[in-house]
Amino acid sequence: MIAHAAAVVTQQVAVARSSELLARLVERFGKPIEPLMPGVHYLFPTPAALVDVNMDTLGLGQKQHEALRQLASLSLVYRH
Repeated sequence: MIAHAAAVVTQQVAVARSSELLARLVERFGKPIEPLMPGVHYLFPTPAALVDVNMDTLGLGQKQHEALRQLASLSLVYRH
């Protein structure tokens, strides 16, 4: 899920902007943790955390927003 979500978020976006968008996604919807290494304060959001949240403030395009939501929904349906 992480690699697919990163691909959706960073598609057709400059590298610096990609990093910013992913960081925003993780900080807003990821689970806070005790830092394991410098700069790592959150786990990547679970599919359940991304299904019904308002991602409008992330700065994603509408297609990215919808693709990420669908990816999260499908990840929940096809879990093993």
